[in-house]
Amino acid sequence: MARLTMSDHEPAGDDERGEVRVDDPGHLAGVPDEFQRLWTPHRMVYIQKGQQPDRDECPFCIAPSMSDEDALIVARGEHAYVLLNLFPYNSGHLLVCPYRHIATYDLASPEEVAEIGSLTQTAMRVVREVSRNDGYNIGMNQGQVAGAGIAEHLHQHIVPRWGQDANFLPIIAKTKALPQLLGDVRASIAAAWPAPRANRIGTTMTDTNTTGQVGSSRVKRGLAEMLKGGVIMDVVNAEQARIAEDAGAVAVMALERVPADIRSQGGVARMSDPDLIDQIKAEVSIPVMAKARIGHFVEAQVLQSLEVDYIDESEVLSPADYVNHIDKWGFTVPFVCGATTLGEALRRITEGAAMIRSKGEAGTGDVSEATKHIRTIKSEIRALSALTHDEIYVAAKELQAPYDLVLEVARTGQLPVVLFTAGGVATPADAAMMMQLGADGVFVGSGIFKSGNPVARAKAVVTATALFNDPDAIAEASRGLGEAMVGINVADVPAPHRLAERGW
Repeated sequence: MARLTMSDHEPAGDDERGEVRVDDPGHLAGVPDEFQRLWTPHRMVYIQKGQQPDRDECPFCIAPSMSDEDALIVARGEHAYVLLNLFPYNSGHLLVCPYRHIATYDLASPEEVAEIGSLTQTAMRVVREVSRNDGYNIGMNQGQVAGAGIAEHLHQHIVPRWGQDANFLPIIAKTKALPQLLGDVRASIAAAWPAPRANRIGTTMTDTNTTGQVGSSRVKRGLAEMLKGGVIMDVVNAEQARIAEDAGAVAVMALERVPADIRSQGGVARMSDPDLIDQIKAEVSIPVMAKARIGHFVEAQVLQSLEVDYIDESEVLSPADYVNHIDKWGFTVPFVCGATTLGEALRRITEGAAMIRSKGEAGTGDVSEATKHIRTIKSEIRALSALTHDEIYVAAKELQAPYDLVLEVARTGQLPVVLFTAGGVATPADAAMMMQLGADGVFVGSGIFKSGNPVARAKAVVTATALFNDPDAIAEASRGLGEAMVGINVADVPAPHRLAERGW
């Protein structure tokens, strides 16, 4: 009985790890020889599909969300991971993949390139220790024309070789078959993989048997992806948090004063009291965010210790550092950051932000700045996509952002992280307009709890955000909401008092 195995050239199905038996070969025509055959009819799944999987179907994107045993993952790093090839050329055939869904090596960031190389070296040492192989085939097939089975997601092959190999599959007892089950191979390699070293802020990398690498950019960005299409509401107490959750908010932002009060009352705005954050966390089941001042890395450390779900390095609070932003790579909690332009967004992503929100002008109830900022970012992305490689070097210099990141945005036509919008959203129509302009979701601050009917308005904004292309639904949601927040015209706010100007 031949055990079915898979190579990286075919996507797996639900029943593709089963077994195939030819029960009565006597009636079939053919010329017998001394070799048995490894029958692989499952390959027709790939042949008949005839197209590359998209990001949602990509097995290399799905695998890290599974357990190591189920996905045959051997080791996980910060930017890339190692797994056993489900359709191996040889026993111990490994693949090194970045978490990001990128197609070619030139799109990999310097960090990804370095880790792919490091993981490849470690894999070679471990496989040699476990299997006593005589050599390796190592390489990348980039693009379908080059032979890549899953051309849309970069992966490097590590294929161990032995002196008696023939066409990769070893000949053992005159049977061209793999001598070990994939699960057994994975277990032996994972057991021999060296323990991860502590990272630079003193915490250790996640154990290889977990379902995801805590603190990795992929996990952080994945958490932000879960909020797409939703509304995040500012709240100042547990009661407001409950209203927000009941209205359908996907998350709440815990702070002591909403932006309108910060603007009107003045003074230094700082991180929220830990007791307030704990009370809000205890009240709701949805994610809880909290704000830290720009550059105040200790406030961020405190928020991480409080186990908030996201940290917003926010211009709404008084900046602690007018030159430096927080190095967000050193935290396991994902960060949200504001931006008014593409360059500002890319600089925050370079620092480790997992979500960008166009700033708008918080606390005004005037959506004009939010409109300007989301339009600016989107139009700059479109312009970038029209540039040649030579021109992208110049664009990277002008944007003050790394070339590799600029090139990725130019090729994909979007940021590599979620883009929400914020600042001045006060009505259901405001929220729907932001979504139609291309935002992935909406932050609403003072617009809810500074209005005449917060409960009704919260529900209406959530409805309008979800049904942003349905004018009838938006009109119905806008009925009977009472008075919106009075607000301030942005044109009347002196430049030194504009919060969006904070940061660089």
